[in-house]
Amino acid sequence: KKAGFDGLFDGQGHTVSGLYYKATDTNFLFGGLFGWTGQQFPATIQNLKITNFYVYGETVGALLGRSSKGLSVNNVYVSNGIVETQVTQAGALLGAVFGGPVAFQNCAVENVKVQGNLYLGIFAGIANSQDVEVTNCYVKNSSVKGVGQCGLVCGRMSGGNITVRNVY
Repeated sequence: KKAGFDGLFDGQGHTVSGLYYKATDTNFLFGGLFGWTGQQFPATIQNLKITNFYVYGETVGALLGRSSKGLSVNNVYVSNGIVETQVTQAGALLGAVFGGPVAFQNCAVENVKVQGNLYLGIFAGIANSQDVEVTNCYVKNSSVKGVGQCGLVCGRMSGGNITVRNVY
């Protein structure tokens, strides 16, 4: 059984540079700086920068692979990197939401490529029956490239609602 991160992570404005994650084994599906949050309780990640990264696998993001039980992402900046999957579920910030709402506030994505097959997005690759809110965020010089179901907020939204405010 895989353990996830629950609770509050405050990066206090620090920068993680040179993150490299490459999963080729299906036992390590959820990848990024955090693999999985909210296994039992909601999580909050805030005040953090991630730059010069490469993340590869299934259900991956620079910040987080999978969220369950709810997630708040506040004041997180990702730049100069690639998030890639050969299968599905990749996002510049978050690969997949499977349980609980997710809110991104005051986040930025610059010079990031998300590429792969299906369910690719800047904020989240897929949101499965959950609400996603994006407020006061921006995306600059970034791209999403895949075979299908790609988007800025989410690549695939199956149920739930998307709320977007002050995003450019």
